[in-house]
Amino acid sequence: MPRKNRLQNLTDEEKKLRRREQKKLSMRRARAKLTEADVEEIRKKDRERYHKKKDRGDIKTIDQYTPRQQRQIRKMWREKSKKRRELLKMRKATDALIQEDTPPSSPSASFSRVESGRAVAARNKRARLAENEVLKKKVLHMGKVIKKYRMRIRRLEERKQKASKSSSKNKVLKTDIRKAVHDFLMDDEYSRLTAGKNETITRNKNSDDSDEIFTQNLPLRLNKRPRFSSSSDDVSLPKHDERSRFRSDSDDSDVIFTPRHRHPLPTDSSGEGDFIVRPQQSQKPFVDPYTDSDNDE
Repeated sequence: MPRKNRLQNLTDEEKKLRRREQKKLSMRRARAKLTEADVEEIRKKDRERYHKKKDRGDIKTIDQYTPRQQRQIRKMWREKSKKRRELLKMRKATDALIQEDTPPSSPSASFSRVESGRAVAARNKRARLAENEVLKKKVLHMGKVIKKYRMRIRRLEERKQKASKSSSKNKVLKTDIRKAVHDFLMDDEYSRLTAGKNETITRNKNSDDSDEIFTQNLPLRLNKRPRFSSSSDDVSLPKHDERSRFRSDSDDSDVIFTPRHRHPLPTDSSGEGDFIVRPQQSQKPFVDPYTDSDNDE
């Protein structure tokens, strides 16, 4: 359906007024869309146009008029200035009267929307700043905590390395001592006090039928030979370390070597602290081969 022309029923004057209103509205919209750079450009063009008219003589200054015309022009300026001042004063008084006598009305939708948007933006900005401060404090605190626990881990690792080194050394030393003691007790020169090595020497084993010798963790002086006393019944062994302990059961025939015993150590008749080992009653008394050889001679 074709569009009807709405200007057909209007007169010429009404059409002119309508065109003027439309032109003003379009100019107002164009000015609202202008930026600061566009406004400055328009002002620059207006000044250039004014100076051109002034140079051509289309615009006269007040100095170019006669004194009578100058008085008339100045009088017109004074009247316009007075009228403008009165208008501004009246507007100011009206605004003050409205604010005093009338309660504040709710702002318009656009005004309230703008103000509320600014308030929300400011509130959000303050919240972000406060949150950033809290996060900075947390970051500093966590940095200190991480540094503290890193130092703890480093110290623990150093201690663990030292402990592993010392434990390996102790393990090697323990193995060497155990082997040395076993070799010492299995030697023929030091094992002539009893009937046989297999019957008297056991490692980490309890036996009621034979004598028990615990050789684990038993430091001995391996560089000294046993000393034989004058009597054929007593034989004194070399002195041992103070950490080793030897005890004797109620039966004098059984002799148990153990480092776990803690009561005072027995001493010989000379009081030198040597350990006295008596042979079993069922066996023959000990005979010194050196003294026997002398007697035979």
